[in-house]
Amino acid sequence: MVDLQLSKRLKFRGESHLFWQQAISRAPVQVLLNGTRCSAENVRVEQANEAVEILGANNPNVVFGGDINWDDKLDGKFPLPEKWVDVWEALKPGDPGFTYDTKANPMLSGNRALQKRLDRFFCRLDDYKVGGVEMVGKEAIPGLSSYVKEKRVRGDVKKLELPVLPSDHFGLLLTLLPK
Repeated sequence: MVDLQLSKRLKFRGESHLFWQQAISRAPVQVLLNGTRCSAENVRVEQANEAVEILGANNPNVVFGGDINWDDKLDGKFPLPEKWVDVWEALKPGDPGFTYDTKANPMLSGNRALQKRLDRFFCRLDDYKVGGVEMVGKEAIPGLSSYVKEKRVRGDVKKLELPVLPSDHFGLLLTLLPK
């Protein structure tokens, strides 16, 4: 496990993103973690194009990912240039990889049914290969009590006691290996 040191913050279309550079096995890796709050499809597409263009220029090893709120139905396929890969699609073909899932996440069971792959990792790697990706944060936090959520059902207010998970999204853990 490598500790990444924050290098700087980058702005794409007005939103701030965390950027790291770290040398692993002597070859630098650029890492950009994104937490897009924007719900406008055209802005997400512009941000995605700008991010991969800036990150891919002159960088042989790049990881771009996080909570990007990408919606394939609204935004289309993520715009990946040559040499870039969507890690989940590459390693887990056929698995939808829903990171926001009201059916699987018991903390969200009081919400309307929604399953989306909002969190993703994209890589452009010359000196590394992707060793794996796994979904994490799928279990309730041990020792943490539940919380009560009020839900309106046909005019009545019902109180639901729900477990507490690390987030409303499942996380992704990416493993990189030297080539």
